[in-house]
Amino acid sequence: YTPMQLIVGPAIDYFGPRRAMTFAVLCCAIGSYIFGEATGIVAASFGRFLIGFGSAFAFVGVLKLAAIWLPVRHFALFAGFTTALGMIGAMGGNMGMMALIKSVGWQETIYYGSVLGLILTPIIWIVVRDHHSWTPGGEDHKDFESVSSMLTGFKQIVGNGQMWLSGAVGMILFLSLSVFAEMWGIQFLEHVYPGATESQVVSTNMMVFAGWLVGAPFAGWLSDWMKSRKRPLIIGSVLAFFLSLVVCYLPGVSLDLMRVLLFLFGFVSAVQINCFVLGRENCPEHMSATAIAFINMCVMVSGLTLQPLVGLLVDMSQRWRVGVAHAGDQLNLLIDYQIKEQL
Repeated sequence: YTPMQLIVGPAIDYFGPRRAMTFAVLCCAIGSYIFGEATGIVAASFGRFLIGFGSAFAFVGVLKLAAIWLPVRHFALFAGFTTALGMIGAMGGNMGMMALIKSVGWQETIYYGSVLGLILTPIIWIVVRDHHSWTPGGEDHKDFESVSSMLTGFKQIVGNGQMWLSGAVGMILFLSLSVFAEMWGIQFLEHVYPGATESQVVSTNMMVFAGWLVGAPFAGWLSDWMKSRKRPLIIGSVLAFFLSLVVCYLPGVSLDLMRVLLFLFGFVSAVQINCFVLGRENCPEHMSATAIAFINMCVMVSGLTLQPLVGLLVDMSQRWRVGVAHAGDQLNLLIDYQIKEQL
């Protein structure tokens, strides 16, 4: 998913979202079926690769359609709603998949997803349109005219400092999901609340997704209302920083209050969607998918690199603690998730 963003963006700009997204959904459907049928690691890995490759088109393709069909003044709000739908998928998909797997098994669940993809493929081809005769501002939509122009456009995006800055800010704000909610949040909460049940811990961790669900559309609306992308990003980043400190270091927080704090943490972190809006607004319309995909690649790097880095730091803390004390079990403790001067 992550490195394919370098291909996905230019491909959508060159071929148009209709062809690209139809092909992408078909890849996901075929990949799911191959993974479900796989009996060896090679076939399973190939199926997973197709799923990752196909899904890499989703977010960028939707925002490309928004750039084509919607007035510029509504792009931030639509980006927020697109992110909110992703959060619904993350919350409902996990719970729905879990229930379905328990009911019919994981292979049947995978097959259902494959069939759904095969149904969506012709629907996308029939419904999605790349072009229109009129856009706000009076400009017709245009794709790259040739492969050379596509490569030239890609070089312009990579050479634009605003793209790198937007990607870096987006990556940092996405840590609330990639590092906390998606990876280490449940383990962290288990150490904070050792007496809590599994369902209580999971539902508490889900509040970060819920915060993004509500916060992303609000962040889009707020930036449009303030007529600024920079100010909401600054405000949200500062608030997210202080909320992360409260979550990690404030002792004696009740479980209910922790749910509120994590919801607010996700809510303010959702200003991250303005990074994609900045990418859209700092490039010509016909290169919008390339810009959005480049920023999305930077954002996804946070999970690819920082999830294992946090694990490494927790292991280092554990070794230091056990080594100094010469006692204690090898289980991670709450203190292992906190930054200490000794490290």
